[in-house]
Amino acid sequence: MTMNPYASFSQRFFALLIDGLIFLPLGLGSEWLESGSKGFAFALGNPLIFAGVAYEIYCHGKYGRTIGKRVMGIRLSRVDGAAIGWRESWLRSSMQLLFVTLSFIGMNVALMTITDADYYVPGWLDRTKNLLAHYPSWLSWTSTASSIWFWSELIVMLCNRRRRSLHDFIAGTVVVADNRVSPPDTGTLESPSSNPA
Repeated sequence: MTMNPYASFSQRFFALLIDGLIFLPLGLGSEWLESGSKGFAFALGNPLIFAGVAYEIYCHGKYGRTIGKRVMGIRLSRVDGAAIGWRESWLRSSMQLLFVTLSFIGMNVALMTITDADYYVPGWLDRTKNLLAHYPSWLSWTSTASSIWFWSELIVMLCNRRRRSLHDFIAGTVVVADNRVSPPDTGTLESPSSNPA
């Protein structure tokens, strides 16, 4: 009996968690520096907004997997079993990049319009609330749209046999168990040992 070549929900979840932990020290350090200076918020916050999506695009485009996916023994593949390239990597992250760009715009508008009294408050939670209050009203829909996208991704992934999310359908990709990817010329995702001689 051939094992399922597609990555499980738990493999994908823990891969995402591992990738998130990689950025945790950077995020905490940035938060600490930003609390003391709006200048640091501009200098550090802006690049960090794009850091996560840039990491995914680079790792997927260059290696077909992030560090988290490598640890969990999974990788991206095209649906025909071939290795993905930069095109698939960019397409797969396109919606995430859109939401990150909108967040970047909103954060910069908020940083330029927030008063020092509202910015330099004790506690990152209060400062975050004050910043969100200064986001432009024409971007107020992005938080809802981002939430709808996230839940749609999860539902779609759980409701199809290959466990493909919406971004996988956009890019023509699938997440597979690393040792189950057949060579690109076979065009299948079955284990090489299951192919007839």
